Amino acid sequence: MIDPNEEKRFAGLFEGARWRRNEVGGVALYQIDPGELAAFKFATVEEMATRYNLDRFASILHAARLALDAGLAPEHLDAFELRSRGTISTVLAGRPVRPQLARHAAMAKFLDSRVFALLLGRLARHTYIQYRVMAELGRAPAVGLTTSGIWLSPWSGDRVAIGVVGDRQSVRDVIAKYGPGAAQVFYPYPLEYGADNATADGQNLLVMVFPRSALAALDQRDAAAARPRPLGAN
Repeated sequence: MIDPNEEKRFAGLFEGARWRRNEVGGVALYQIDPGELAAFKFATVEEMATRYNLDRFASILHAARLALDAGLAPEHLDAFELRSRGTISTVLAGRPVRPQLARHAAMAKFLDSRVFALLLGRLARHTYIQYRVMAELGRAPAVGLTTSGIWLSPWSGDRVAIGVVGDRQSVRDVIAKYGPGAAQVFYPYPLEYGADNATADGQNLLVMVFPRSALAALDQRDAAAARPRPLGAN
């Protein structure tokens, strides 16, 4: 049910799906065709979470590749630039996150040390640390995390970092699909990923770093596999 005056804000949500629209009592009522839901009749929460992360990871990779191929300087690559170009939706892009930590000079030096990295790894294996805090504890040149739970940023060496937030089960297929083409995989970021990682489960940040040259091959493979329509995309 939508206020007709606000209907244009939801246009992307209805695009490509079979809906029946009526106006009832001053609101626009959209009813989805039951056939649209048939494929999900027996889908589990875990399966939908996995699909959600695969879809949005593919969407970010595709949009990043298009922007870079169109001449965007790598240092300007982020979710908000892609949103301004119309290649990802406002819903997918989210908003900038507020810093959780004040990085004074002395603190920054400690956080960037190998000793802290070892301590963080030990702590993360025993307790859950909120992923927004973990994002600020890493050594990324720029934090690319947004409030929608995605990450996009340039990385050193002409590389690109793409990420999504999810629990271990919902990111496993993302790692299996894109990991072979990645130069580095972090989960939960900023810890290096290992199949036997015994970290506390929860909503954690997956960040994968790709050579820029790998984006085209990965994106073309997705296109050949008829990438599903991303949830929340225009």
